[in-house]
Amino acid sequence: MNLCLFTGENLGEEHLPLFEQFRTGIYEPAFPDIDEREPFENIIARIQDGGSPKTLAVLAVEGERPVGGLIADWYPGCRSLELIYIAVEPASARNGIGTVLLREGTSLMIDKLGGDVACVYAEVENPFSAPRPNGVIDPVSRLRFFARQGAVRIPINYVQPPLSAGQDYARNLFLLCFPSFVKGRQDCMPAKDLGAFLSAFYEGLAEFSADNPAKFSAELSLQLKQVFAAADFDNNIVFDHLTEKADFHIPEASVGCHFLLKNIEEGDTLHDTRNDTCPNFDSYETDLLNYFNQTSSRPFRTHHVPLKENVRLLLPLCYEYSSEGLTYFRLCARKSISVDISLNWSWCSLSGKYLAHIVLSPVYGENADYFTELDMVRFVSAFGSRQERYRCMGPDGSVASASWDGLKLEAGEGLFLSVTDWIRLMLDTKADLVYQGTGFSEVNLYKVSDGEGVALFRNFDDFRSVILDPAGPDEDFLWNKVMCGIVLGIFDFKRMSSPEIYDTIRPMVERKSSFMVLNRGHLMEVSYSDDKDNEKDEDLIVSPYLLIPSAALAFNECLLKESSEEVDALFADDGKFAENRYKKRGSRFYSQSRALQREVQKISQRLNDGYLKDIFQYVSEQDILREGSRERGHLSMLGSLEKRLDGLRGRRDYYLEEYKKGIDTNQNMLLLALAILQVVTAAFAGSKWWIIAAVSAAVLSAALFSGWLRIRKGRKD
Repeated sequence: MNLCLFTGENLGEEHLPLFEQFRTGIYEPAFPDIDEREPFENIIARIQDGGSPKTLAVLAVEGERPVGGLIADWYPGCRSLELIYIAVEPASARNGIGTVLLREGTSLMIDKLGGDVACVYAEVENPFSAPRPNGVIDPVSRLRFFARQGAVRIPINYVQPPLSAGQDYARNLFLLCFPSFVKGRQDCMPAKDLGAFLSAFYEGLAEFSADNPAKFSAELSLQLKQVFAAADFDNNIVFDHLTEKADFHIPEASVGCHFLLKNIEEGDTLHDTRNDTCPNFDSYETDLLNYFNQTSSRPFRTHHVPLKENVRLLLPLCYEYSSEGLTYFRLCARKSISVDISLNWSWCSLSGKYLAHIVLSPVYGENADYFTELDMVRFVSAFGSRQERYRCMGPDGSVASASWDGLKLEAGEGLFLSVTDWIRLMLDTKADLVYQGTGFSEVNLYKVSDGEGVALFRNFDDFRSVILDPAGPDEDFLWNKVMCGIVLGIFDFKRMSSPEIYDTIRPMVERKSSFMVLNRGHLMEVSYSDDKDNEKDEDLIVSPYLLIPSAALAFNECLLKESSEEVDALFADDGKFAENRYKKRGSRFYSQSRALQREVQKISQRLNDGYLKDIFQYVSEQDILREGSRERGHLSMLGSLEKRLDGLRGRRDYYLEEYKKGIDTNQNMLLLALAILQVVTAAFAGSKWWIIAAVSAAVLSAALFSGWLRIRKGRKD
């Protein structure tokens, strides 16, 4: 295979058939989106005339046919080279031709330009918005290829202007650069250099937007604003590395979350076994719950499903997250992890609700695996403790609608299911699963090591000394920031400062060799122990003293959400009482008061009977339930619900009072009619007119009573 460099100096008519083969067999099939593909005749014209930008091409040729090509534009004013297209014929894919083209082909171009290149750029599809035609390399694979060649992403929302008349702006692209081609360039570049390139790039394509110059100017202006908004204090653009890079191995950890099980019917295994005693959890619940709740009427029972060992967990292909106004993209470094899975479920007799709890832990012992800190953040970000916008692409290439959907669990050889489908299969239930956004994790520091296998800590006090230092946590010690990233569920943890670390890692419960931290929906225990089974049933792979209090918080969360939704249903969209939502036309005040009374009583009774509080006998678990209720906003939700229920009770009392007023008026009207009859009868007694007078009085009374009823009905309706 030969690499042939073509410029205006050496591209002759005899070479055009070679380029035509490249166009029809490689270029157009590789770039099917016409908004991303420049008319090929424009490219040939620029190579031949040597204008601005100056276009160069390198073709990989075997015999007399092209097997790949690289096309680039040179902008001399800002000394920037943009690799605009690189493609290899499908039959020659995976033969290393693309790597040779990118590395050696780019070097040929740089040498031809005299070596004076400030930056080498490239564009590539954003996997979250790129089309996926059959037979075309998928965007994730393309990005992995560029990442292996040292490409990094420039963290702006890049927009490519039209490449020819009639085309649209392309908004589904990343702008990459290759620091390795520039001497002295490492992790950043001056913002002014990037701004100069974008200005030159847009200027070179301005003729294709002549029909709407205002839009063209606005798009360029927005691009330049983004550049300087993304610049750091030194006016540099820090590159966004495409592939995630973990710094630590965590071989002893577990992470779990809760799902609400809905629509469980009689005959379902869960329904029929909900009151059974579980040999794994019975002694723990008896120990944890206070004396009153240790009886057979305990508030909830937890059941264990046999442990699943050495299950393959497929990770997302890629993900993106936002932090401080910028969006970052990452390719997952690993495709899968071998995990043990503990699946448990609980039934709360007070609220009638079911919860499923799934716990993942890296395989321990033979065929051992590990979590990285990024794996932990990825899992925790799916558990509700999240302050970054996060979305991922599942291993099947689909954009996950929920964080857990970006994971797949092995359910049989070659069969991988979503987490919810896997749980449903293992529980043998047809119930609907509703993710609750709450979870828990456990990290044993005993074997935590850096990338070279060096253990971080000798004992728990060694860890305490760096993260709970009274003078403030050492922000230069990366593990301190990692801890914050895990408990908060954020990937951008390296920006954490000492005060932020202190505020985040304040122990809620402290013990001799462990402590617990609670943040939003995530409960985390950090310990140091060389005994893997310490405080654990070997089948549970997580401490029951962590799982059970977390389940209690999750039960309360479900109850409050359901009650809040039911109260909302009684109000209109503008927050005012929605009287007509349950009031039948022509119904009377008594019927309205009774209907409202039933609604309020149902919700109030559920909150009073079903909300779990003061159920644990130990201080640690009491603190978890109390602090968890505060962190999750349960107490404020309870207060808000009670306030709204009081308002509904007031509305109920108003209806009842109106009904009583109607009863009193009815009685008064009847008494008035009787009085009129008595007066008339007495006045005309013995007269031949008394019958006519009595009938007239009765008609008058009936008319008065009917008129009052019409007035009352009109007021009520």
